[in-house]
Amino acid sequence: MVADKYFSIKRWTHGEFEAVYEPQDASAWRSTRGETVLELALRNRYPATLVTIANRLLDDGADATVITPSEHVNVLQLLFSQGDHDFALEAPLLERLLNAGADLNWVSPVWGTPLQVLARQLKFFDAHLAPFYDVVFTRPGIDLLRPGVKGRSSLQSARLLGERRPELVQRMEAYLTEHGQTVPAAD
Repeated sequence: MVADKYFSIKRWTHGEFEAVYEPQDASAWRSTRGETVLELALRNRYPATLVTIANRLLDDGADATVITPSEHVNVLQLLFSQGDHDFALEAPLLERLLNAGADLNWVSPVWGTPLQVLARQLKFFDAHLAPFYDVVFTRPGIDLLRPGVKGRSSLQSARLLGERRPELVQRMEAYLTEHGQTVPAAD
């Protein structure tokens, strides 16, 4: 077996994946950089292919709690950082990753929290991101005030994006209120 047989998975079709995939790879295979097949699959540039492959990997026991060894990001940050999305198609995968233990509160030293990554997707408006918001804000235990990138919380980061993220800010503030937390004043 070639050590990095999934190296170019981000450009593959589902058929190309199936041609080399072995079910035990979902839980056992690691690249020479230490990445899992799931971590690499979440970089696939085609949303439908990404969803199909990621679901197959989860079916076969892939670990949704992994952290990339080089960038210290989790599967949510990888999913949210993609340049192309079909948010409605990807929302059930997001739900599945969360149910499998992916951490919305994980802080990467460079990327910040998953919600900071999502908020920075500036080519998309809140209306595009709404299917992800619908999944995220039903989850208990989101720490919207935890310091992330540059010491800013997810809420502070969203507020700094002003008119690009009004719905995200509104949902964050509503979430804090619904969970008995004080909404901090805007800076």
